[in-house]
Amino acid sequence: MASCLLASVVLFYCATASVQGALLSVDTKYQNWVKLFPTDGPVRIPVYIDQANYTTRGDTTCVQRIKDAYAAMNRGLNGCIQFFEITSPVNVGRPFLWVSQVTNNNVLSPTCAAVPGRMNQPNNEGQKLIILGGNTPGSCCGTVRDVMRYFANTLGLRNEYQRADRETFIQVPATSRPGAGSTLNPLYTAFDPYQMLPTTVASTFPFGTTPAAPFDFNSITMVPNTKYMTSGTAYTNPLTTPATGTFEGNINNFPNSDEISGLDCQAIAAKYGCLAQGNTCANPSGR
Repeated sequence: MASCLLASVVLFYCATASVQGALLSVDTKYQNWVKLFPTDGPVRIPVYIDQANYTTRGDTTCVQRIKDAYAAMNRGLNGCIQFFEITSPVNVGRPFLWVSQVTNNNVLSPTCAAVPGRMNQPNNEGQKLIILGGNTPGSCCGTVRDVMRYFANTLGLRNEYQRADRETFIQVPATSRPGAGSTLNPLYTAFDPYQMLPTTVASTFPFGTTPAAPFDFNSITMVPNTKYMTSGTAYTNPLTTPATGTFEGNINNFPNSDEISGLDCQAIAAKYGCLAQGNTCANPSGR
């Protein structure tokens, strides 16, 4: 089923030449989220927020940012995907996101984390989306934009700075990786946040583009270049003039709006078949 879906998506991608620069999951362990009912317009994804867990740790502000983040994703995707809140994780009977700070073993996670798509699991089990609040080390809830990146990841959009061909576009010093002389925050050395993803699990969109699809410096998946560092920077100025956006050769001009980029939206919409159904991206930022 997944391979057929992937094949149909590839054909559609090839016919959508205007879409460039995104990094999408092609890992067969994960699928697209599916429509709850055949008559649904958008792909509707239930979201349960473990509010008690955030309240216990004094992170009620993070709860609101989570809600604002999925609402902003809904606006940017303009009817393709619709996240909506449910109030209980019991007897949901269909795949849903369980947003919390703890793992399935009820242990506080050391980092934020999102699965790049829908896991193959029984319909009545929630899929964890780990968003750590501001009072927790490793927080990713400082802004709405921070949280949006993880909602985008869970749709299958991977981090742009982890592209296998990134060194064509940005400079990533060795100190941004684990090992001798590393300036990574110790919280992140175990999972190596700046590793390049092999093309077997993530591929630039459209697939098979030669030369490489332009790098989307305005992607919601981009993070400030000091994000995971104790000192120094994880990546430096672009090696090429950005094809889109406002960076103008300076990585420090980092987007701070609560919006997905136009390329993010088009890639997700194509992945979920929304462009074929006539949906268009809202692209409020004009990027």
